[in-house]
Amino acid sequence: MSSKTLIVNDASVEKLEQGKEYDDYAVNYALPRSVIKVKVIAEKTVTKPGPFATYAERLLGVANVPTRESSKWSIRRVSLSSFGQRDPNQVYRISSKGASRADRIQLNHEGVLLGVNLPPFKTTTYDMSRISLNAAGDMLIPGYPDLTIRKHTEPMPDTVYQTFRTDTSFIRLPILKELVSTKSLLNQAEEAANVIMELRQRRYHLLNGEIAFKWDLIPLPEGSALEIMIRELAQMEYDYVSLFVGRTSTETEEFEFTYVPGNNSGEESTDLFTFSNFSGVLAAGNSNGDPVKLVLNPVSGFPGQQDDVVIGSNDEGAKETGLAYRIPGRAEISIEQAGEKLVSESFLIAQYGIIQFLPKQLLSQPDMMIRMHPDLGSLEGIYEK
Repeated sequence: MSSKTLIVNDASVEKLEQGKEYDDYAVNYALPRSVIKVKVIAEKTVTKPGPFATYAERLLGVANVPTRESSKWSIRRVSLSSFGQRDPNQVYRISSKGASRADRIQLNHEGVLLGVNLPPFKTTTYDMSRISLNAAGDMLIPGYPDLTIRKHTEPMPDTVYQTFRTDTSFIRLPILKELVSTKSLLNQAEEAANVIMELRQRRYHLLNGEIAFKWDLIPLPEGSALEIMIRELAQMEYDYVSLFVGRTSTETEEFEFTYVPGNNSGEESTDLFTFSNFSGVLAAGNSNGDPVKLVLNPVSGFPGQQDDVVIGSNDEGAKETGLAYRIPGRAEISIEQAGEKLVSESFLIAQYGIIQFLPKQLLSQPDMMIRMHPDLGSLEGIYEK
């Protein structure tokens, strides 16, 4: 951020009117307005069936395994936050006359008022992010390159008859030949099921110590070696079982949305996006899912509110001759889908409150410091140097 300095003595403040021409020099400053940021983390789960899914119940006794590829989306987490930005409808100009007293007006990079007569300091850069959608990429799910540890082919005996000629006749004799053919899917599934049973037996013998009695010359592994063997056997079993029950992969994607509340005193509601269990996060208004709404409900009774003051506006009797600042209002903000609240929090909203004015004489007092909230435009304090 950067700061701008103004030398003032007899200062005057007025609201900037669009289209009006001014013939004097002045510094313009703006009050901030609140912006709601919604962060959505969606989870995508893709299920890929195994090549032996048809034989899962027959060979392993596992029923209801997936037989076709599918994907499913779910909303894992929704979070709310707020930040301030320049309000184009609340811009004021400060002009001065007379001798200089080296008083300072400090603004941020957007021209929002931070304070008066403050000592130089480094300000913080505030989040000004906007809608950012991450494009959904293809998920990488391991395939099934190894269907069995044995050959993919098997010998198939075949009988061929060959005719031989003798002195008096012809003799037809059978000759056996061995042909090579590709194994059927059922045969490959049976071999994979046998491997699964062998792996389970070996792991069982390894865990209960029977392997030491079966092979006297092989010492029983100890420590990390045993742990590695058990882990690798479990991984091999998982790989072979997935040939029947399929594999599932999960990834998450993050989406961000921003919304600027209005100045009205009633409930606000807007569609942020559309969510589908099959397609995930879609643009608002899409008919292929349920709309996800942002709902704001102003809470009455904020500090400084009067019965005859309209939320977001000034009292008609107020004189805009002093330094304008905000008294923010409070609102309950919720994200809803199909009538269900995904998250609900309470926030101070700058434009839901009222605008008040400090006496302009404070601008001419070099020993008086005024500090404003950078996001809400509220008065944080008046200090004497």
